[in-house]
This record gives sequence, C-alpha cells and structure tokens, in this order.
Amino acid sequence: MVREDSPEEICSAMETGMEVVRFVANLSPPLKKALLLREEEGMSYDEIAIKMECPMGTVRSRIHRARAEIRKILEKDQ
Repeated sequence: MVREDSPEEICSAMETGMEVVRFVANLSPPLKKALLLREEEGMSYDEIAIKMECPMGTVRSRIHRARAEIRKILEKDQ
C-alpha cells in the first residue's frame, strides 16, 4: 500500500525541514559540527571523537544537547 501525502502535508513537512536547517545553523559550532557529522556524514561516535579530538562522552553530550535544543524550539512553535 502506497501512502500519498496531501499537498498541505508535503508543504508542512518542507517548512519543518527548512526550520530544522535554520535551527542547526544557529547552534554553537561544536554542537553543530558533532550533529552534522553524525546525521549527514553518518559517522559513529568514535569517529566523531577522533575527528573532533575530544572524548566520546563529549561527543554524546554535544549531539544530545543539539537535538534537545532543536526539539525545544520545534515544540515551542507548535
């Protein structure tokens, strides 16, 4: 079964996607870099820690904080 989204649902999803891109751009550089390496590059936490030259716990914390900041803003807007 193929699901067909309405034009309104498609536009809403696109707007949300554009908002997320804007929110990511406004994150602090360490949070943004960690999140983008994970989500866009598909790197593991170990790989990110090596690339960013920091402990893996710091990477986990940065990614968690970045996601939390974006989630908080999206929830506030709804």
